[in-house]
Amino acid sequence: MITGGAVAGGIAGATLGLIILLVPGPKVITVTPQFFGAVVVLPAALLGLAGAISGGTFGILLMLAERGRGIESLRIHRSALWAAAATAPAIRFVGWSWTTVAIGSVIGAAISAGATRVAKRGAPAISELPMTETSRAESP
Repeated sequence: MITGGAVAGGIAGATLGLIILLVPGPKVITVTPQFFGAVVVLPAALLGLAGAISGGTFGILLMLAERGRGIESLRIHRSALWAAAATAPAIRFVGWSWTTVAIGSVIGAAISAGATRVAKRGAPAISELPMTETSRAESP
């Protein structure tokens, strides 16, 4: 759960970092030494790092706070709150503004709520799906 949260958070953070490039206005990088592509690489790398930290922290918080409970008893709003609580400090830790912290926390909570909803819906495993005529003919 911790690794999955870190990977999902890293991907979401890097995506958000690249989306920031679409915001109109000048893009100034204050990192020294400046290098070619810094405007693209730094936002994606920093928010990817923040996403990985917050995803891992979310996994730890969820395991500790909801231990002994199954996915059936997990409420979507509680999952979203844990995600927001893990996301805000991680984004601030890597040096982003409070506006970015607020936006990132909302995005983290939305991702968590969506993942919890999908998990609660309980898609059937591949082995539980009914066999078609073609798959019956191919099976030994």
